[in-house]
Amino acid sequence: MKDILGDKVEKVVVSDRIVDSSYCMVTVEYGWNANMERIMKAQALRDNSMSSYMSSKKIMEINPDNEIMEELRKRAKADKNDKSVKDLVLLLFETTLLTSGFSFYDPNTFTVRIHRMLKLGVISQPCIGP
Repeated sequence: MKDILGDKVEKVVVSDRIVDSSYCMVTVEYGWNANMERIMKAQALRDNSMSSYMSSKKIMEINPDNEIMEELRKRAKADKNDKSVKDLVLLLFETTLLTSGFSFYDPNTFTVRIHRMLKLGVISQPCIGP
C-alpha cells in the first residue's frame, strides 16, 4: 500500500486498535490534526512554498482482520500490477482522508475513481430485485 500511496502518507501500519473499520488516518505525535491543517491552508498571506510544511504527516492505520483488507491482500498477491488494486488502495486512502476530517488532494480524480469502481461493480454483479 505504501508503494502505491507514495509520499501521500508517512507510513502505512497494521493496527490492533481498530475493530469495526478497515482503516483510519492519524498524524504523527506532534503533527497538525485535520482541523489545524485546514486552518493553515486557509490563511490569507500564505504562499505555495509553505504548503510542504503546512500539511501534516499522515499515518494510515489498517485493520488486517477486516474483509476489505483481506480481499485487497488476495488481489494484490494474485497480481501486483492489477489496476483495480491500485484504484482500491487510492480510494481507501481518499475515503480515509474524508472520514478523518482531512481535505482531498484532487476531488475530480476521486469522483472518477468512484464512478469507475461503481461501473465495475454494476457490470460484474447486476442488481436483482424490484
